[in-house]
Amino acid sequence: MPEEFKKELKIINSYGAVLEKYAGYSIINEKHLTHNKKNTQEAIKLLLAQSIMTNQDYNMLITGYMQLGLFQKYKDVSDQDLLDPDPEKYLKKRAKHKKMIEKCNKEQDVLYKEINLLAKVMTDKVKSK
Repeated sequence: MPEEFKKELKIINSYGAVLEKYAGYSIINEKHLTHNKKNTQEAIKLLLAQSIMTNQDYNMLITGYMQLGLFQKYKDVSDQDLLDPDPEKYLKKRAKHKKMIEKCNKEQDVLYKEINLLAKVMTDKVKSK
């Protein structure tokens, strides 16, 4: 990767470390991000463009972009916290965080569509040249 993307690589690598640390969480407090969501999105978009231009695989970037939806102004909620062998307790736990989980899912869907459209447009543009 060229020297010009050093800052973006640093942002994405620190973001990846946070994702790795909080794997298995349905909701992650956005305070764990070392860079804000907007800067992380911009870094991913720049590296996505670079990956498309150099014909490299960019699926990890798309996944990472979408997973930004997990980061909210809310406490950490692990998947394990939501599980319970007692169906009533499970439903209570799930209901307690339902609105925020739905918000995360909705934001992830929006981010996924956004980044896939961008990737398609960029790929089509590169192929047409």
